[in-house]
Amino acid sequence: MRNYGAAIGLAVMGTVLLTTSHARIETSLEAMGVPAAQAEAVAESLSQSGGGDSSTMSAHVSPQQEQQLFEAVQGDFAESTQLSSTAWPASWAVALVIAAVALQKGRQEGVVESLTDEVASPAASP
Repeated sequence: MRNYGAAIGLAVMGTVLLTTSHARIETSLEAMGVPAAQAEAVAESLSQSGGGDSSTMSAHVSPQQEQQLFEAVQGDFAESTQLSSTAWPASWAVALVIAAVALQKGRQEGVVESLTDEVASPAASP
């Protein structure tokens, strides 16, 4: 049950973090006067870079704006992290309810035995 909750929690936390970071970065850049198309390109690039490539922002903004925008992006990411940290326990609660309702009580031996049989005789499977 812990693995089930952890998997759902990690998926929810990652989705919330990336989605909110992208939206906040784009909004901040537009508020600072960056055209919408460039703001979208920077937000997309930073969301996909894993956070290690700030040169993508340099290609879309002037050198004067770069430091100010970099600080805004850091703040946006921090706020997104806070939101995703709030979503994490909520996802665990949802996973607990799903597990309590959908999973069988006790040890799940029958499932493991049927998987072991399928692995042992792959020719019998279609």
